[in-house]
Formats: sequence, structure tokens, C-alpha cells
Amino acid sequence: MKVSKSVWLFIGLIGIILLGYLIYVIYQSNLNKEYPIAKNESDIQHHLTAFQNSSGEALNPSLLKVEHLGDTSTYIAFFKNKDGVMGVGTMKEGANKKLKITNTHYGTGEIRYERAKTASGYYGIVYGRNTDKQVRSIKAIAHDKTYSFTVQIPSEEYFLVHKKLSKDADGEEFADLYFYDKNNKEIEFDW
Repeated sequence: MKVSKSVWLFIGLIGIILLGYLIYVIYQSNLNKEYPIAKNESDIQHHLTAFQNSSGEALNPSLLKVEHLGDTSTYIAFFKNKDGVMGVGTMKEGANKKLKITNTHYGTGEIRYERAKTASGYYGIVYGRNTDKQVRSIKAIAHDKTYSFTVQIPSEEYFLVHKKLSKDADGEEFADLYFYDKNNKEIEFDW
């Protein structure tokens, strides 16, 4: 019995489709392992706790806020640990639209500054605790004076704000912070 060319063509086409589907399933499986975090507070909290506690010390972070940095693939998670020490975690978004934690930073101080690098440039991130809600805006000036920016502080106890930095911001990572009240008068703040 002779099999026609169209049957062989059909079998070959089905084989190519099945092979393509198998490659897609393997790709998605690997992608979901690398970027496992759904974009919701519960899943971010779960993975942040696992990431922070992986050192063996039970830090038990409590997620306070999550911010998406503009139209980039970078997200910032603001948290405090069981001792009240605040920190941020940087998360990147994968092709599956899920996140992975790339790093975390935390330390003492009521208000902190970090700089985050994204594919579209740097962002200045100011976060902290404004207990008496006296601070209404903060000005950050790079140590080497290559950039500065001002952010408005919401009237909440814990806050996380960010601003896209100019192209000149690729040099200095650290900045001095200046605090202003509701009348735009500089105030002393023990940070």
C-alpha cells in the first residue's frame, strides 16, 4: 500500500506542531521557575518572606507597598522586618508577566534613599517612616552634584516614592536628603 504525498505532508505538519508545542511547554515551565511571583500582594509577601528568611535568620518581612517604576520591567517592594527595620526589594518582570526578586536592601534610619537601574535609566527611590507627618517633600542631591530631584511625600506613616532621574545620574549612587514642611521650609529631621 502506497501512502500519498499529502498524507506524509500532513504527518510531517502534525509532527512539527507537536514539536513546537513541546518546546513552548518547556520554555514556559522554565520561565515560571525563574519568574514565579504573581503581581499581587499575597504572592509578593510570600516570596519576599522566603527570600529574606533564606539566610537562616527569620526576618519575617511585612510588605508595606509595591511600586512599578514607570513603564519599565522593574518593581520595588517596600517592607519592614520583625524588628521594624525598613527595606526595599527589587523585582524584575519576565516574559510571562510574573516577577522575580533580584535583591533586597535594608537598614536603620527613618528615611532612606536608593537608586535603581532599569532598562530605561535610573530611578531615585525615597522610602521611610514619617511618624509625625511633618515632612511634606524631600530634595535629594547627588554627592557629586550631577543630579537632584524633589519628591512630594504623602501624608501616610510609611511611604515609598520614586522619580525617574536624568541621563546625568549614571555616576553618583549616593545622595544627601533635605526635608521640607508644608510651607516648603527646610526642617531638621533625624533620619
